[in-house]
Amino acid sequence: MIFTNKRIFVVNVQGITGKKVSYFSYPYSKVQYFGVETAGVMDIDSELSLAFTNGAVLQFDFKSHVDIKGICTMISKFYSLGMNISRKNQLNTGSFYI
Repeated sequence: MIFTNKRIFVVNVQGITGKKVSYFSYPYSKVQYFGVETAGVMDIDSELSLAFTNGAVLQFDFKSHVDIKGICTMISKFYSLGMNISRKNQLNTGSFYI
């Protein structure tokens, strides 16, 4: 999984040999909402959920040493930037894209 300033790239390796690989790109501009479940006392993993305008929901598990709050802060920042760009497009073109 790769987080950029415009989208999230997900690489899914499948099969016994790992020869089947899927690549997915999810733009922040299509995120409806996201949530996080942090690791507890008995649970060592954190979970990040992202819901998109097309109905897709992605869930990612992170080990306890990963800064999940930092990832959420980054997503919020990039999501806000994407919304500001969309609003500017609405003012300039008369249309609104989410």
